[in-house]
Amino acid sequence: MSKKPLKLIASWEKKQRIGSYEIVEKIGSGGMGIIYKVNSLIERSKTFAMKVMREEYLLDEVHKKRFENETLLVDLLEHPNIVKVVERGEDKKKLYLVMELLEGVCLAEKLENEEQLSVLDCIHVLLQVTDVLVKLHNKGIIHRDLKPENIMLIQKNGDPLVVKLLDFGLARMQTVTQLTETGQIIGTLPYLPPELLSKRDISTACDVYSFGIIAYEMLTNWKPFTGDTSIGIMNQILMVKPIEPKKYRPGIPVELNNLVMSMIAKYSKARPSAKEVLYSLQKIFAKSVFDDSCPV
Repeated sequence: MSKKPLKLIASWEKKQRIGSYEIVEKIGSGGMGIIYKVNSLIERSKTFAMKVMREEYLLDEVHKKRFENETLLVDLLEHPNIVKVVERGEDKKKLYLVMELLEGVCLAEKLENEEQLSVLDCIHVLLQVTDVLVKLHNKGIIHRDLKPENIMLIQKNGDPLVVKLLDFGLARMQTVTQLTETGQIIGTLPYLPPELLSKRDISTACDVYSFGIIAYEMLTNWKPFTGDTSIGIMNQILMVKPIEPKKYRPGIPVELNNLVMSMIAKYSKARPSAKEVLYSLQKIFAKSVFDDSCPV
């Protein structure tokens, strides 16, 4: 095959349009959708990110409802630490969601590729995510898929650790029927709370647990539950008490260590609410800033 047809194909793909947007390139993918960088055909100088539902799910009513549900829930939210949505729609049966284009790195990449964050930087990031959770939970929304891959860190006003929470594809209102098949477990295993594995009712405490696992990982560079198989990890989540973060990193303030352990308590009623976590983190941060013994 000659190079000329290949160039024509590449050119067509680059100029493919959805709605009033021209696709520039693929920049990522998720469980339900593919993320593209797109240019607006109306405002030529503006560039966005577009999440397009995978074609294989277009005839799947459960996945289609989840995608539509994400767009509706994000419409209810307005927060500086939540990715901003500018448009949602459908073009030739393709469901799409247009968002602000974020230039940064996800928390998962940062934890994997860079040196360990300082305790104060960890608290700084945790405070921002907690503030979002308080907003969500006050509106009766449960995110259900909190993990480092869904936390983007961007630079803004000189701060390289500004949080943008992503992917509300599994989020739902507490009053809405669960969008899943009976007996199906959804989410990302290392961050799933025990009550989801044992198929008990979902609540805002599930988000607190998942966020506690993220906090643990940020502070220690270790996941509290690991294993060679999914069954092994599940058994640990259900039955094993994790090693306290301070054992890995002695410089962690006792109050922060205890807070994280309470967030990942086996029983949902033993966990603090997002509002209580926020209040505790604010106190810990204020104390740490003026404590010379706290590693910064």
